[in-house]
Amino acid sequence: MPVDAERDGRVLVLRLGNAPSHLIDRRLVDELTMVVRRVARDRSVGSLVLTGALPGRFLTHYEIGEMLAGADAVGLPLAPASASVSSKAVRALTALPGGRRLVRRTPVAGVGDLHATAGLFRRLELLDKVVIAAINGPALGAACELALACDLRYAADDVEAIGSPELTQAYAPGAGGTQRHARALGQARALELVLEGRTPDAREALALGLVHRVVPAGRLLDEAVETAQRLARRSAVSVAGVKRALHEGASLPLDAGLALERSWFMAASSKPPARRAMRAYLDELARAGRGPWEDASTFAAWRDGTAVDLLAGSMG
Repeated sequence: MPVDAERDGRVLVLRLGNAPSHLIDRRLVDELTMVVRRVARDRSVGSLVLTGALPGRFLTHYEIGEMLAGADAVGLPLAPASASVSSKAVRALTALPGGRRLVRRTPVAGVGDLHATAGLFRRLELLDKVVIAAINGPALGAACELALACDLRYAADDVEAIGSPELTQAYAPGAGGTQRHARALGQARALELVLEGRTPDAREALALGLVHRVVPAGRLLDEAVETAQRLARRSAVSVAGVKRALHEGASLPLDAGLALERSWFMAASSKPPARRAMRAYLDELARAGRGPWEDASTFAAWRDGTAVDLLAGSMG
């Protein structure tokens, strides 16, 4: 199966494989989408870790044969305006019951696959759980887009290529690559990287900001799971608030972004976990004469999520 799920406390590790070539394709997108939908409803899961099923193999890129079949089926060159109209029509149709299956029997099946892939990546972004990509092999094109849709990206130190080489085959990224590259690297640096089709290794990816951490290959999954376990102790509403404010608010005018942030602050601070944590902080301040955030030794438990139970009475 393309997706093998393994539970470790509140962390769900998803090992992604797709023998023999370990590519992203329609089948993998469908299965991973079903898993993510189930996880979205499961309050007992606090974090996801996505990694390749085999040592040294992440998901390499999208299956080019499926892409070519989709382009051949359309048959006509499309201007951006007409492509936009077609894309919106297909998206509306796939949203209907049975619409996805219907689209797959038509010449615009490839457009439906594009929407499904982009929709999967957006689901990961909007989960009220932390999502970590443990990149243990080359991650190119759609595989890079998948990693960019994750909240944190850890790469093994022996990974030789991460990036978006689509322009070397005369097409552009289509499942979020331009937008997420710009958010991760800044517009100027992202433009240069994607135009050149450069695929930096793990160390350069870290320097660019494409990944957050480079880890010895033998420690990659352990380190990702350790982080996931700690962040899984955060309350769901506070995780959701940070992700929405950063992913959506950062592209809004400042006043609108600030308003979005305030709405999530109010929602989170009104919940029992936040009120319980604030009371515990005040109790410690009264007892010790200084807040526990002010000293590294006392702050460690708060950062680890063990000072106060932030899960009981959380978003459900």
